[in-house]
Amino acid sequence: MTCEILILKPDGTQQLAGTVELNNGKISASPRKGYERMFENILADSHWVNRKLITREDPEAWFRSLPAMYSGSYMRARLVEE
Repeated sequence: MTCEILILKPDGTQQLAGTVELNNGKISASPRKGYERMFENILADSHWVNRKLITREDPEAWFRSLPAMYSGSYMRARLVEE
């Protein structure tokens, strides 16, 4: 499974900053140049969704919570169906 991380550019368009992948229970990231630090922070974060703390101890739940965590006007996550 893949999750795209999108960043809003000054002209109003969205740019792909990179992807987070979940394969066989393992999470990995592929940031574009310049977004490495942001992806380090994304991978280090736990998420609060519906008053429940989601950590990487449950990789699938953590991965699926990315769109709920990152749904702002500047940065958002989008799951890609394969």
